Amino acid sequence: MHQALDDAAANGVPSIITLAAIDRACRRRGRGQLRAFLNRVKAHAEDKGVNICMELLNSKVNHKDYMFDHVAGAWR
Repeated sequence: MHQALDDAAANGVPSIITLAAIDRACRRRGRGQLRAFLNRVKAHAEDKGVNICMELLNSKVNHKDYMFDHVAGAWR
């Protein structure tokens, strides 16, 4: 992610899209891992002036077990 942020900044790209990983064993653990990951990269993104956009995917239709299918649920 750090390299993607550097590349985006160097090329004038204001935002990058990322997806949340699937953790079939435990959604709570997966949310914790997602928060930890974003906390590790957010200062770098801010320093580079690049937004990190989370892509929402529909776990009920075609992305079974995807843990970021609605904003509120990702942070509970």
